[in-house]
Amino acid sequence: MRLLSIWISLLLSNVDAALIPLPQRIVEHEGAMVVDFQTGVIAPAQYLDQAKLVQAALTRMTTSTHYCLTERQAGRMRYQRAIRLKVEQTDQSASYRLEVRKDALTIIGSDPEGLAYGVQTLIQLLKHPSKPIQRMSIPCQTIDDVAAVNRRIFHLNVSGHLFSTQRIKELVDWLAFHKINEFHLGLNDDYGWRMESLRFPKLHEIGSVRASTPPYGNREGSDKEPYGGYYTQVNLREIVRYAKARKVTVVPVFSFSQGASPILAAYPHLGESSEKVKSIWKDWQVGVPEGEEQSQMLRGILEEALHLFPDGIRLIDGEKRLDELRLFLQKKKSQLVLGAEVVTDLSLYGLNEKSELLTDKNREAFPGLNTLQMLYQLEAQSSMEARLTTEFVHDEQKLQYQLFPRIAAFAEAGWRTAAQRDDQDFLQRLRQMLERYQVAGLKPSAINEEIKREAIDGTKVTTTMSLLENHWPELSFDGKEQTSFRANSATVGDVLTFEFLYPIEGMVFFETGDENEGDSLRLIEGVAESSMDGREWKNLVSFQEGKASLQAPKHTRFLRLRVTGDQDQPFVLKELRLAEAVLVPKLEEVRELRIPKGTGEPVDYDRRRLIFAVDFTGHPELRDQIAAMRRMYFQSWYRVVDQLGVFYDPRTNLRFELDLSEIKPMSVADAQDELLKQMIAHLQQYRADSPKWLRSGMEKMLRYQLVAQSTWAKSFGVSAKSSEALSGGDATAAFFLWVSEVYGGAVLQAISQDCSRGGYRKEIWQEFTRKSFEEVLAQYQKRS
Repeated sequence: MRLLSIWISLLLSNVDAALIPLPQRIVEHEGAMVVDFQTGVIAPAQYLDQAKLVQAALTRMTTSTHYCLTERQAGRMRYQRAIRLKVEQTDQSASYRLEVRKDALTIIGSDPEGLAYGVQTLIQLLKHPSKPIQRMSIPCQTIDDVAAVNRRIFHLNVSGHLFSTQRIKELVDWLAFHKINEFHLGLNDDYGWRMESLRFPKLHEIGSVRASTPPYGNREGSDKEPYGGYYTQVNLREIVRYAKARKVTVVPVFSFSQGASPILAAYPHLGESSEKVKSIWKDWQVGVPEGEEQSQMLRGILEEALHLFPDGIRLIDGEKRLDELRLFLQKKKSQLVLGAEVVTDLSLYGLNEKSELLTDKNREAFPGLNTLQMLYQLEAQSSMEARLTTEFVHDEQKLQYQLFPRIAAFAEAGWRTAAQRDDQDFLQRLRQMLERYQVAGLKPSAINEEIKREAIDGTKVTTTMSLLENHWPELSFDGKEQTSFRANSATVGDVLTFEFLYPIEGMVFFETGDENEGDSLRLIEGVAESSMDGREWKNLVSFQEGKASLQAPKHTRFLRLRVTGDQDQPFVLKELRLAEAVLVPKLEEVRELRIPKGTGEPVDYDRRRLIFAVDFTGHPELRDQIAAMRRMYFQSWYRVVDQLGVFYDPRTNLRFELDLSEIKPMSVADAQDELLKQMIAHLQQYRADSPKWLRSGMEKMLRYQLVAQSTWAKSFGVSAKSSEALSGGDATAAFFLWVSEVYGGAVLQAISQDCSRGGYRKEIWQEFTRKSFEEVLAQYQKRS
């Protein structure tokens, strides 16, 4: 039997940390597929638009020309390491499977939309290097994926500022990349009309131009420069066609009951008073008045737009006019597209307003805060929308700054339910994605992780040193690797002290410095110490090359770093690391598992979460026993599930909650034995018709093997008689120990597995021992 430790890892790393949004399910396999200058794409003719996207991504990576063939062109020829696209209808629309094997990569969509999403996942898996590379490896894996939210909308209003057709197409590429499936384009507001109208030409000739634009920092000011522009109908058809190839639906958005200044400036007779295209940023609330002539014009505008946008039109309008225009669109066999249930505004600041404006006045945005975390925590509904108006977006660089990386958080919030999201894992992937943005030439904003001045587990962190900016002492123990405490300088006797709310034990690791700064930012002279009461300090360990580690004695409640030599330069203390997590009274500790699904080749893996839960808030006297039980649980889990034969069973409950009713102050060994008793009962889900002697015998055998020093185990076997091997308890456990010694543990594994799945079968004994059960039992009872 292979040792479990050979092919199991508690710490699970992502298949590819830069996938955003993260797919619903990733199963790893052994090996990898090489992608190089010879890799090409094969797809049915009707999906060549998707195949060409893959081809372009490959070319971007290698600068080589990659073949792109239809299935008919490929014929029966076998292409090594080819990328194949196909559609196979399933019950789940817009889903896909991406399979990577050593010799091929296949994307199977349930429909064209699902295929498109699979293609974008592949594009994310492919490198986007700053310099061409000739080959890379993609780990073998299977990805099954589908969105949690059906409609994921990005709404851009270009009335404030316009962007070229080419820039809009590049934006569509990024929307498709993040699997956002609707692009709503706001074509009018008080600051300009942005669509060419052949039927009402004054709309774009007059209504697209305003007299001036307020500069950053003065919302009612003027740059004294006329601003205008619009998309021709050729431009708009090109954008719609381009987006359709990427399965992004483009929907025009018009506003007639507000934002109508350009319409009335172009056709004054429709209004009740003269209007101009507005040049000051404020809420004007200018609408087209009611009337038959006005309605005829609006219907004409919509009819013209229908020829450009076949998937419908969205209106921001009053109730009465909305119903009227909906009926008109229905007669034209088109639809009125609705907005989303959840709308979030990217026009607001993504970072602290004061800090933004001190850094650069061009970072001005609408008042309010909409951080990366706020976007990531949005509750998934059937439709979600991120909107951006462009009054404070004067150019492409500002557009990128407002969108990236927040659009990534919005994309994942629309792809996965709140329960499926992990903000720390997302931030890890986002840091890699940020590199991709930058290599692609984007100018994203910084990642705002909403740094809080708060250490984890109620720990109090204080210092006598002066801070460097806002790098508070609490940031050295806030659970985030990316934050740190930074001292501006230090003198002999300065300290940084950690006061834990609950005792700690085990190894503790201090590390100073910053690898990006070479040998600088290290503590030059200092020691690490521990204390039980904060008065008497022991365990003094000197820092060497900026690092120190010590063994915290049992009941340690204080740690500190003490400076032993004057230091004029700043230094950084990274996240304090504890080998043993703090045992808090209400605990739910999670360990990530990578569990093989079988022993075949290649090996498939499942990602699963092992959870130990306990609440001993009302029983502080049990802390030592529970600490021992927690260690025992994680140390013995693999051995127990393997011996019980439930290691590969997907029904195995990975959440275990400790029952305190039978626990009292006792020895460590007895506490661990009690843990095993509860744990085995939790995992040993035998069928009701399984022999009772077998159940209790397996339990006692495992407890004896794992905690031989418990009070019960010390007396094990004293009264066990071989004649009572089938009576359960100690006698059966003694029999099982003999079976394991003589025939190996596999026979008991198989029997236990049968009891969990289909029921006890005596035939198992014959299969593993070449003897009947009765013969094995007789052999045991006759031994000398």
